[in-house]
Amino acid sequence: MTWPPTSDSSSELIDALAPAVMRLLDIAFDANRRANIGSGGGWNLIMTLDHLHLIPRTAPSFQLPDPHQPLELNSLGYAGMMLVRSGEEEQTLLEAVGEGGLMKVLEACGLPRTWGEQALEAEAKQQGMGELA
Repeated sequence: MTWPPTSDSSSELIDALAPAVMRLLDIAFDANRRANIGSGGGWNLIMTLDHLHLIPRTAPSFQLPDPHQPLELNSLGYAGMMLVRSGEEEQTLLEAVGEGGLMKVLEACGLPRTWGEQALEAEAKQQGMGELA
């Protein structure tokens, strides 16, 4: 690719990326269908200069013990920066997740990896590639 992009190189980039993005979306939607969760959990999008991450969720928030409100999980949460409203809420969150750490929050709100793997296997079979190595 040339830099800065030209109209020709931009068209080449679109032609190269569009099928990959469509495949990503198809796999993500298939994982959601397998989970039968509908659209209630929503999605998070993280975009960097090098990567694009589309993260389907089973739930938009992590339930904290009363009297605290649920911890809303946005894209920054999946990048490791969870927003808490106070020091007390932070302590409650850390106590709630215990040894699992903040990864427990992501696991509770995200789709299990196995659902994505099943979607990849189904796609490979559909494409006639059989089992993935």
